[in-house]
Amino acid sequence: MHNQKPNGCPFHAAMNVEGEATARVSHPHDITGAPSAMAARLAMAVGGFPLRLRRLDAPDSRIESPSPPMRAPIHTFLCLECGEAMIAVGEERLLLHAGECALIPAGQSFAVLYYHNCVGYMGGFAVELLSEGQVGNVMRRSESLRGWKMVRATFGENEIRFVATILERLDAECRTERNVEIVRAYLAAFVAEIDRRSVAMHSLKSESGEGLSDRFVAMVFEASDRRASIGDYAERLGVSAGTLYRAVKRSTGKTPLAWIDEAVVSEAKALLSHTDLTVNEIAARVGILDPSYFSRFFRKQVGLTPIDFREKMKKSHQ
Repeated sequence: MHNQKPNGCPFHAAMNVEGEATARVSHPHDITGAPSAMAARLAMAVGGFPLRLRRLDAPDSRIESPSPPMRAPIHTFLCLECGEAMIAVGEERLLLHAGECALIPAGQSFAVLYYHNCVGYMGGFAVELLSEGQVGNVMRRSESLRGWKMVRATFGENEIRFVATILERLDAECRTERNVEIVRAYLAAFVAEIDRRSVAMHSLKSESGEGLSDRFVAMVFEASDRRASIGDYAERLGVSAGTLYRAVKRSTGKTPLAWIDEAVVSEAKALLSHTDLTVNEIAARVGILDPSYFSRFFRKQVGLTPIDFREKMKKSHQ
């Protein structure tokens, strides 16, 4: 099988064909561990400056493995200019692509399950920040913030750049003057953009096949038996294998088998980061019976051996 991965931003880069991998895994995603540094920063928003914002490609913001669920008393958002990320919000799973944003209302339990080549922002803001003054009207009118449901907004290439500019301005204000009125104004603009672009999302997704693609990817990351064939996944989703293949390839640029490999790597990273299992034990947990093959497979996908990856994570946690 051939894995195809984005080379930088999907808007500007062609897909590169890499090596083969034939692994299948059979282990549910049930890893727990210490909250990520990003989650801790977001949770601190209440009680300090009411907005926290971090670039996803900053060295101290990268997510190397799935993060455990967190429940923040703030509205949280993820905005991608490039890359892809899967988040879990309650029982829902959402695969975000370049040009998409997710807004998670305060009090919802969420986790980052998958994170690849992301450029953009993740942040959170206190509920009170948009509840005062004239700008508070945005809070009262916003469909995105009125309920408990996660909201997904899809932007075109030029539009996502405009949204990113708003977040860049907010980031600069957080680092310098911290003028709450300026923050309110730009944050209101950001929320308004989310409201505007989230309205037509469902019809666009049904036409493009992204809904089917997202359900497949979520199923792969949650599967108790990832050794299932593409035909098995297609049957569970009520479509033919060919329809599933075309929908996933068209929506994500990757084949269904490439996504299964991504799920294998994600699970292995979590086990290496959050457990003391040996490499041989981890290979068995992810369904690869040959430890030598597992090490070669992991190195091809990650660029590091499993042992080197574990050491890197230990150093970063210290």
